[in-house]
Parts: sequence; structure tokens; C-alpha cells
Amino acid sequence: MIHKRKASGAAAQAAVEKKQRAKEAKEQARRDAAVAGKLEKCEAEIVLLREQNARLQEEKELAIVREIQREDEIKTLKNEIARLRRLVPPDLVKPENPAVEKLLEELDTAKEIHQAEENPFAVFDAFSIYVVGGSQTWQKKVQESCPAFKVVGNSANFDEKQLQHADLIIINTNFVGHSVTNKARAAAPREARVRYISQNNLEALYELVYETFSLQLPERGQADA
Repeated sequence: MIHKRKASGAAAQAAVEKKQRAKEAKEQARRDAAVAGKLEKCEAEIVLLREQNARLQEEKELAIVREIQREDEIKTLKNEIARLRRLVPPDLVKPENPAVEKLLEELDTAKEIHQAEENPFAVFDAFSIYVVGGSQTWQKKVQESCPAFKVVGNSANFDEKQLQHADLIIINTNFVGHSVTNKARAAAPREARVRYISQNNLEALYELVYETFSLQLPERGQADA
């Protein structure tokens, strides 16, 4: 009788263990399926992003071609004006003819306006500008709106060597500690300018840069783009 009870208990325990293993296997299968679903979704997003990147690259190349064509058109017009000047006797049309000079000036102005419309912050490319601090969301917006700015972040572990060629270091005192601020100030080259901002506002950032380098601000609509 005792032997039968032990056998019956062992069988029951085995059944419980088998049921538990089946449950765990089912749960593992469910987790695997969820991971596979997420992986498939990520792969689809990668494909989509690659397609978008390819389209953007194509648009960029087309924009470059259009810019070159405009440059060629302006150059052709200037050469034609110079050729016509050589054909006309100096006593009839002087080189400083106001109408001709005005046309040349308008051509140069049109070129400058076009460049400003294409990239109102292209003037920043002439400087080495670093941004320290600020929220991660604000840092991302800075990078997206003006790639010429180099965002250091708000961690005290940043490599101070990257600031050694800076013309301007802007420290956003939001979301940044004194250790980061002090490290950035100490790493700044002697000739670099260090300015501070205390708000996550792109327009205020751009105004600070333009003011620092005594540059002319673009139209408000362009700065907000």
C-alpha cells in the first residue's frame, strides 16, 4: 500500500512538472514571437529610412546641380557684359555706366538672396561653434536645424580636446551641472568666446550667435524654419 502511494505521488509530481514545463515553453514561445515581431518592425523601419535617405540624397544632388546652373548663368551674363563693353567705344559707354553697374549689383544680390533662402545659417559654417548643456530634445533640435553647430552634450565625461579649436562656446545652463560648465570654460582656447544662455529656445540661440560675431540677422521666417 505504501509503495502504491509513493508511486501515485511521484506520478502526480511528474504530471505537475510536465504541465509547468509546457506552460514555460508556451510563455517562451510567446516572448519569442513578440521579439520576432519587434525585429520585423525595426527592419521595416530601417528599409523605410534608407529609402527616405536615398530620396533626400537625390534631392540634395539636384539642388547642387541647380545651384551650379545658376552660378553658370550668372557667370555667362557677366562675361557677356564684359564682352559687350569691349565692343563699344569707351567714349560711348563708360565702364562705370550706372545701368550696367546696377545690373551687376542686382546679379550679386540675387545670388546672395538665393544662398540665404537655401540656408539662412550658412554664415555659421565659417566659425567653429560648440554648444554645451541644454535638454536632449533641445540639443537634437539644434543639430537638426543647424548642423554647423557641434553639440557637446551635458555630461561631464565629454572630451575637452574637441573644444581646442572653438571660436565660440555656448553654455546652456539648463540641464547642466557646474562641473560641466567649469570644464568647458577651462577647455576653451584663449581666443574663444564663451557665452551663456538659460533657455531652450532656438531663436534666442541664433540671436546670441549673430550678436557675438556682429552678423546681420536673417528674416524672422528664415530663422524659424
